[in-house]
Amino acid sequence: MDARTKWTVVILAFFLGLAGIQAVIVERWLALDGERDRQAQIKQSVLRLERMVADVDNGFRGYVLMKQSTFLRPMITAEASIPRIIEGLGQMTEAWPDLRGRIQVIDDRVTELLNTKRRLTMEMANGKEEAVLSYVRGGDGVALAQTITLAFQDFGRKLNERQREWDRDMAQSIAWVRWGVPATAMGGIAGGFGLGRLIGRSHRSARAADSPAGAHRAIEARQDI
Repeated sequence: MDARTKWTVVILAFFLGLAGIQAVIVERWLALDGERDRQAQIKQSVLRLERMVADVDNGFRGYVLMKQSTFLRPMITAEASIPRIIEGLGQMTEAWPDLRGRIQVIDDRVTELLNTKRRLTMEMANGKEEAVLSYVRGGDGVALAQTITLAFQDFGRKLNERQREWDRDMAQSIAWVRWGVPATAMGGIAGGFGLGRLIGRSHRSARAADSPAGAHRAIEARQDI
């Protein structure tokens, strides 16, 4: 392998290295961008879930106080929507066990809330008003609501920690993009210039060998041998 061929191989390897670096930068950027979108979706779903839980609690309270079934409508709607929201949160947090575990805690507490309100609503409808009022006055409902609130707060703190980690990773990726992409681009230009010069030299050498003077020198070289 002559020197020109070696340099060509080196430059091509350099190009492949630059392409690999850019691919890593782009892949990391896309991964962080996808994580940002997923975190935004998680926040929206958690807020929606909190509103649904509030609807269940408020609807039940209104039903007990006013004894009108119209207060049960938002409660029934929330009961139908909550399982789907929790299932979606479980899927979105599958890659983060610390968040997924907290979603499971929220699921357990909310399921307990739904079962309790459903049972009490049936008791109210069957004329067991005193038993329902005893539950309300006893503070069990307030204690359960506070437990759910704490579970949401714990999840929110962990999600904020994840957000701060994402912010740090994104800042590092921006720095990589800011300096890495121009550097690899300049390296590509320099490598292309070097490869072009090698190709140009190769073409000039070939033309020189094909010219009469070149052929005469080649014949003389063979005669000398």
